[in-house]
Amino acid sequence: MLKPQGAPAVKIRLTEIEKGRKFTDCTTFFGAKMYDTHEIEETKEGLRLTNTLVVTGPLKWLWVKLVAQNVAATVPQDMEELVKIVRAHGP
Repeated sequence: MLKPQGAPAVKIRLTEIEKGRKFTDCTTFFGAKMYDTHEIEETKEGLRLTNTLVVTGPLKWLWVKLVAQNVAATVPQDMEELVKIVRAHGP
């Protein structure tokens, strides 16, 4: 469950999983959906971690302001945690 400030708790559902490479989760809000895709890619230089956040729907502007901006602000910290996990278990 995700509890945005000033909003009711919402469920997060995994919508796509490619083991060791990629996963996407979807959070449904009133009038919008937020998709958060996390990718791990091996390159010659090492691992590339990518996080893509997309909000859709007629009230996306509201949920970008209430939730997505805060989620985006935590991406660097989240990426550091993902790096620790990948280093411990491999891609």
